[in-house]
Amino acid sequence: MVGYSKQWCEIWDKDDDLFNFDLDLVISEMNHGQYHPVTCNGLGLKCIHKDAHGGVWAAFSQSGETYTNWRRYNNIIIEEKKKANKK
Repeated sequence: MVGYSKQWCEIWDKDDDLFNFDLDLVISEMNHGQYHPVTCNGLGLKCIHKDAHGGVWAAFSQSGETYTNWRRYNNIIIEEKKKANKK
């Protein structure tokens, strides 16, 4: 999946028809230990992973970098809301 997530569009008050997928729905359908390639152009993530304990992680990589940074999905959403001045 590539495009904009429902979560990013809701945070930034974008049109409902702009989003291509719902990250929360994708995550709810994932099994523990599963990875899912998904690119959210708004949040900048490239892949999500649900770990053995149900924690959800998102992968980021900058162009030109050879490594991937993993961050907790919930923290990403919180930080994005802060950027948009929403709580």
